[in-house]
Amino acid sequence: MNGFLWGVIVVWLKLSQTCSATYSIIPRPSLPATFELVGRDSHGSAVIKYGFKLKQWFVTRGEYNYYGYFNSLSWCRSIGYQMPRVRDFTNSQCIGVMGGSGCEGSVGTTPSSSSNHYQRNINAGFLTEWGNLLNYPGASCTDDHWTSDATPDSERFDRFIVWIGTGEIYRYRSRDSSQTFCASVLKP
Repeated sequence: MNGFLWGVIVVWLKLSQTCSATYSIIPRPSLPATFELVGRDSHGSAVIKYGFKLKQWFVTRGEYNYYGYFNSLSWCRSIGYQMPRVRDFTNSQCIGVMGGSGCEGSVGTTPSSSSNHYQRNINAGFLTEWGNLLNYPGASCTDDHWTSDATPDSERFDRFIVWIGTGEIYRYRSRDSSQTFCASVLKP
């Protein structure tokens, strides 16, 4: 039961029906929360056990809701959540074919990927566990999402965004529009 699991899918199923950005305070689960599922035979004896610990909870502002960084940050705070960092989403590194100046200065979590895309791994970011979020029907997210991480070049592209399809990291201007995830807590 040492695995790290993020709990966004349940929230997506509840919130994606309206795609509205007018939520009030969204309750945060008491975390960490440990779950154990036990399969029993016809005599009631445990024959299989599966457990996990939920350490982080994410909510999305909804599909096709694009806002500037400061509007998104304000929305996360207004519902009692925080803007995630790059390392909350992905273990991508700014190297390899997809690396370069577009992601320079970003910090994904460890264990690190071999390039600017997530590499599946338990406890290494939301996307590393769930994979390509575009594969989840009704997930209410289709694009890049803001992070609270500032770029080294605050003159032009001042924030990092993460693409939820591959975990790629890019620089972006805070005045431009992107989608929003909010996190109940941030990874240490």
